Order: sequence, then C-alpha cells, then structure tokens
Amino acid sequence: MQISRREFTLLMSSVAVALATPLALAQALRVRREIRTLPEADIDALKAGVQAMRALPKADLHAWLYQAGVHGAPAADSAGVPDAATYWNQCVHFGLHFLSWHRWELLFIEEIMRQMSGYCSFALPYWDYLADGFLPDPLRQTPDGNNPLYDGTRIAALNNGTAGLSGMNLDALDEAQFPGFSGILYGNPHSAVHGQVSGNMGSVPTAARDPVFYLHHCNIDRYWECWSRKGGSNPDGSWSGQTFPFRTVTGHRDARAGDAGRTANLGYTYDNLPCGRLINPALLDLLRELRYLKLRVRPRPIPEPDPWPWRPAITTEPFEITALPVAFVLAQSDLQKAGLAKAILDAKGTSAAIVLHGVKTTDAARKGGFFIDAWIAPVDAMRSGKTDSARHAGSFSSFDLSMPADHARHHATVGATGAPSIALPLSEDAMRLLAGSKGDIAVVFVRRGLVDRKNRPIDDGGQATLFHVEGMGLGIAAASR
Repeated sequence: MQISRREFTLLMSSVAVALATPLALAQALRVRREIRTLPEADIDALKAGVQAMRALPKADLHAWLYQAGVHGAPAADSAGVPDAATYWNQCVHFGLHFLSWHRWELLFIEEIMRQMSGYCSFALPYWDYLADGFLPDPLRQTPDGNNPLYDGTRIAALNNGTAGLSGMNLDALDEAQFPGFSGILYGNPHSAVHGQVSGNMGSVPTAARDPVFYLHHCNIDRYWECWSRKGGSNPDGSWSGQTFPFRTVTGHRDARAGDAGRTANLGYTYDNLPCGRLINPALLDLLRELRYLKLRVRPRPIPEPDPWPWRPAITTEPFEITALPVAFVLAQSDLQKAGLAKAILDAKGTSAAIVLHGVKTTDAARKGGFFIDAWIAPVDAMRSGKTDSARHAGSFSSFDLSMPADHARHHATVGATGAPSIALPLSEDAMRLLAGSKGDIAVVFVRRGLVDRKNRPIDDGGQATLFHVEGMGLGIAAASR
C-alpha cells in the first residue's frame, strides 16, 4: 500500500509523540475543574457519590464519616471503627508535609467517590474563591432541601448567598523556597478560608465533614502545582521519604511524600493554573481606626517548647487581639539588641517568623466568620498614611487553635499557661523589611471577614476581644530545619 508524503509525515509525527510520551497517551490525565464550570452530569455524579457515602455506617471505608475521620474526628467518634488509631486523625498541619499529606488524602477519596458515583471519569472539582468568594450554587441548599453538598453549620450568610469570602491573597507564590511557600500558603488562603466558612469547617476534628472541605483543598493543591510550574522545587532527603498510612480501596498503603511532588505523577491536572500573584489591598482603608500600643520587650524568651524550631529573639508582654485593627510597636533599639537583622542577613537560608505564644480563643472568636491578617510596616510610614511599605506577615484563624493537644501530626505546642502557640512564617519581602529598617517596626493585626456583593463587611465584630496572647515573639530558624 502506498501512502502520500503528507500521510507519511503525519504518521511519523504520531510515532514520535507515542515514543516520547507513552504513559501520557496510555492514560490521559484526569482534569479537576472549577465547580462553576462543571457540566451538569459531573455535578450529578458529585452529588450521587456524596449521597451514597453518607448512607453508609461510619465503620465502612467508603462512608462519608469514615473518610472525614481520616482527616480528623472527635475522640468519641472512633468507637467501633476498625483500626481508627492507625488511619484516623492523621492530617498534617503547620509542618512541611501539610501539602503532600492532603494531596494523598484527596486522591484516595476521589477514587472512592468515583466508585460510589459510578461515573468512571469523575474528578474532584475545586472552588476558586479568589475569583469569586460567594459560595457556588451546587453547595447551597436546594428548594427541596435535599442537597448532599449542603452543610447547615456554615455561616448562614455564606449559605444563603448574601455574603462571600474576602481578604485572601497569593503572596505564597512569590516565595522561592518551599518552607516559605508552604508556611505562607497554609495561613492564607488555607486557614483564612476555614475561619470564614466556620461551622464544621472551622474546627480540625470536623472540617472534612463539610463537602466544601475537599473543594477548598483541591484549590490549595492547585496552588502547589502553580508554584511548581513557576520553578519551585520541593524538598528532598527526609521530606521525600516521609510516608503516611492510608486505608485505600486496594488495602493499606504507606503513601510517600516524594511520590506526590507533582499532580501528573498521580494521574491528574487542573483546567486552569494561574501562577500570577494577586495584588494585596491597600492597608489604609483597613486601618482608619488603628491604635498603636508600645509593647515592652521581655528580657528573657518564653520557655521552650516553641512552635517549629524558631529560636526566640524578641518576646513581648501579654496583649489582646480585638475586632478592631491594632498595631504593636517594637522599638528599633530592641531589634538591634536582639541582633535580628544580623541573624537574618548573615546566614543564607535563615527564616523568621512571628510567633504568638499561648493563644486563648474567646467565645466571640469561636463563632468564626473571619480570620486575622498580620502585617509589618515601618512605624513612621504608617503614621504618615503611607501603606505601600507594609508587608504581609501571615494569617491565622480559630481553626488553627482547634487541634487536639495530643495530635502528634499537628506539631502543636503550648505556652506557660497551657494554651497553644501559632507561628506565622515571614515572606522573603517581610524579612528584608525587618532586617533593613532603621526605625521602629509596627506589627499590625487586622480582622478580615465576610463581605456583601458591594465588598462591605457584613459583620465587623464590634470591639470584641478575639484572642488573648501570652506574648509575641520574633523567631529565627536556620535553613537546616
């Protein structure tokens, strides 16, 4: 049989592609899409899968409550669950395996949902709340009151569509090193979303009971892939070799962190990978009622243990974080005495963090619907109304304080009063500002919460006290952590 030159060229091109990418052609990557763009058949499959899982007893591997328990569960719920001590309450937060553990968790529940829905091409969707912070319609209550994706414990204004999330950013994508990227992404948007959705999502032991949890973590997973495509490199060595126990549809598996470094390694990708950074909103509008407090620096650091391995360089007296913006001033003389600038500049790979020691959550904070944004800025610039010199220093919410004290994988620590501590890793920009400043530095805490469709806060929290803090520290860690 003779073929034309054009047919021959096309044939050779096809052969070349097949030889170069045999695995890619053998099995196309599943595509995770934004939930608002899903065809109706995919929405139906998602609902059918969740509905079928909800109908099963919690001891069944395929059950909704069983899979939620893998992430976290109240202590009493483990009764009657086989091997709960091995497979339940395994989520990793704060540490460097936060992203890899959750990537495996998503993969395994996606497999179960594919089985339970009977939809062979099923892939988990994600919620792009930075593009639109209002809850997508498929997650809200239906007229017949029978939507398995609905969770009535969320903030009511979010569920009824009158309010949306606000205040998230993608500062993390600008970080060159994995610890900075992972730590900053953890605070914002990760914890920022948990704190604003609230209800089940606002507490570690119940977060995965809300279907929005999986859409949220798919979006966080998407940002990890974005960062990787920008040239970010995951750690190697001990990070890569860390394993996590999972009970999967094919039996026990010790899932390895290094095997989950890229989405394609696990057979999926995302429909949209925007790797640019969103511009932070101007601080001026947020700080109209700002008050400054001069914090006294303590002569001794708060005793160990400290969250993660940041060595305290400066610690302050106790204070409160309220619903009103507040700034705490650290004198340049104290910063110099602590040698903070020298520690940051002299050692390559050194990182710094704001550490809030012994944080106690108030009843007002436990209601949720908000998160706390932290910024650092030169005091002189802030007092003159110039906010362009401010740098984002991290975010946290009551979600971060809901972890059981005995949950080893959270790396939780406690202060002198038995209250947990929170570390906010500083971005590279924030560390440069801290090290290069010649004057006093303000650490600013701003409550961010749900907004209406005109971007107006639906609840500013009044003047309520949200958190009592034993002391604030500036900590340093070497790259070897």
